[in-house]
Amino acid sequence: MWKAITYVTSGITLAAFLAAVVTLMYRRWLLQKERLIKSVPESERAALVQKTIEFFDIDTSGLSRAEKYNLALRQIEERARRFKTIATVVVIIALLGTAIAVFAMMRGTAQAISPGYVDAGFSEDLPLEKIVESVARARDVTVVFNAKCPDSVRKAIVQAGNHHGDNMKEFLENLKERIRTNGVDYSVKQTGGARYEITCP
Repeated sequence: MWKAITYVTSGITLAAFLAAVVTLMYRRWLLQKERLIKSVPESERAALVQKTIEFFDIDTSGLSRAEKYNLALRQIEERARRFKTIATVVVIIALLGTAIAVFAMMRGTAQAISPGYVDAGFSEDLPLEKIVESVARARDVTVVFNAKCPDSVRKAIVQAGNHHGDNMKEFLENLKERIRTNGVDYSVKQTGGARYEITCP
């Protein structure tokens, strides 16, 4: 049983593991009561059966000793069976929840690390050309500003923070949304495998 704890990888599986342990302990307690009733001499069995039946709150005033004994055993077995079923359902639900969580995390990670994905963070506001130059160097690509692009575009201040895009072209276009100055407009075109041009209207 304790080897199972090595498979606990999230809060959901921990809750399921704890529920299974509690249920298993309760089931063992019930089965121990059953073994105790069966092992006690018949002269002492009546009091023990009566205690067990009182625990399950059953009216046994019209039953014989043997019927009370059989009833107590059946009640214990039934309760143990119910708890086993509940534990199985809890474990299945926890495993399904864990599988869904793992799938969602893997899917999110796969999207974030696609080959062309670009993610760059800057702790201070910087001019567009400085960010472009830094990221182009890190990604080993060439990014040029078209001759028509004025200094107001090149030196436009981009807000600090995380900037990203699914590819280099999208990253450069997304920077436009983070420029502090209004009216700065440009577009990006890929002119080769690793060459991009920022063009201004």
